[in-house]
Amino acid sequence: LKEFHFHTPSENAINNIKYPLELHFVHKNSLNQILVIGVLFKEGRENLTLKQILKNIKEIKKNQKLDLKTLLPKNKSYFNFEGSLTTKPYTEGVEWIVMEYPLELSKAQVLEFQKLLKNNARALQTLNNRIIKYYKE
Repeated sequence: LKEFHFHTPSENAINNIKYPLELHFVHKNSLNQILVIGVLFKEGRENLTLKQILKNIKEIKKNQKLDLKTLLPKNKSYFNFEGSLTTKPYTEGVEWIVMEYPLELSKAQVLEFQKLLKNNARALQTLNNRIIKYYKE
């Protein structure tokens, strides 16, 4: 894992449904191959891990302990496809895993991320003959 970051709204859609927030876990191996795991968030209950992240951003705290497993859905079903990075230089050949089941965050948290990130999502891209595989847990 090299980094994780957020986009609002989501950059991926499932059944043409976009979500208010998406988390990307960006991995890179010794061969410079990139794998991104995308986790979608829908409006619902307050997310305690996101609450901690937002608090740390405001207070500019570094080296905070964070249990990243709490940012993955319990059901590990996912979609898999080859694409590109969603930020410049839009590097191709990126393997994507997008978790099928979204996590929740509160309306207040949605608004806080929107205020911080100011619509930093790349527009939904066409499939361009891309094959999307589905893995069910």
